[in-house]
Amino acid sequence: MPKRKLTSRERIRKFRRKDPMMPASEMAKKLNLTRGRISQILKSEDMITAFPQHSRVYYCWVCNDVLEKKGRFCNSECRFKYYRIRVTCAYCTVPFYLRRGEIIQRHNRGYKNVYCSRTCFYKSERND
Repeated sequence: MPKRKLTSRERIRKFRRKDPMMPASEMAKKLNLTRGRISQILKSEDMITAFPQHSRVYYCWVCNDVLEKKGRFCNSECRFKYYRIRVTCAYCTVPFYLRRGEIIQRHNRGYKNVYCSRTCFYKSERND
C-alpha cells in the first residue's frame, strides 16, 4: 500500500512538534508555503504564531548599572561625573570642574595647560 502524502497542516504540526520555537518565516521557506498561510494554519490549530522578542538592556555610561528605561545615566550624579571632569589649574594648582566639551575643544586647539581663570593664564604667561 503506497504512503499517502502529508497535507500542509500535518507537515506544519510535525515541524512545530519538532522545533516549537521555529519562526513562521523559516517554516515557510522549508515547506515552500507563504508566511501568511503558515500563520493562518497555526492560528486555526491554536498554536503559537509569535514569540516574545528579547528586550534591549541599557546600561549607565558611568557606573554600568542596568537602567530601567532607555537613557545614558542612572541618576544626576552619574550625569555630572560624565559631563564635568575634575582638572587642576596649571598655575595655582586649585582643583575645579570643567565641562567635557571644553576640554575636548581645548585639546583640538592644541592648548597644553588648563587654567581656572584668565588671571592664572595671564600670570603664567608673564612668568614664562
